[in-house]
Amino acid sequence: YRVHLLQEPLEAQLRLMAVAGPSATPDLFPDRASRLAFWLNARTAWTIRFAAALDETDEDDETAPRTPGTFPLDGRRMTLEDIDAEILRAGDYRCVMAAPGLFPLRATLPAEPFAPDTLEEQTRENFNAFIADAERLKLDALRKELLVPPVVWRHRDRLKRAYRETFGGPAEITLITALLPVTTGSAHHRLQNLVGYRCRGVGPQ
Repeated sequence: YRVHLLQEPLEAQLRLMAVAGPSATPDLFPDRASRLAFWLNARTAWTIRFAAALDETDEDDETAPRTPGTFPLDGRRMTLEDIDAEILRAGDYRCVMAAPGLFPLRATLPAEPFAPDTLEEQTRENFNAFIADAERLKLDALRKELLVPPVVWRHRDRLKRAYRETFGGPAEITLITALLPVTTGSAHHRLQNLVGYRCRGVGPQ
């Protein structure tokens, strides 16, 4: 419902982003925050566009593409994975985890566009909401496992290394332990309650 309400302004925004961006028009994006905000908003916009396309696709049509492929952005052809690489370059792995995508393997769509002045707060909120969401990081209580989506799982070594560099400790720590210092609020409380659980990556790796 929200996607279709946004269709007209979304198409106009995508046409603009196709020809403007940190590579195509670098003078418009002079600092890290403006570049990072662009890439996060680009991923948001194309996620919404892809969601609309999936909604229009016949579920019984096995030949229909399940990924958006390449699309025009920043004066070139890009993919969602290319955007993730640019987010990582302009920010860090937590920004990639905070970047929105399709349910349930990525963070939720933000209520407002990302803005350079409030970027730290926005990415922190989106990241924490992702970790706190029981439908995104699912719990297998019988096996005492936390099922972790690929966007978090593939960065597990970075998270563990950052934890050891800051706090020391043993050579091997759990992903839950590594996530505790970078989460707040309900996400932090949820992880505290799951200390002792194993983590297992799920979804396409």
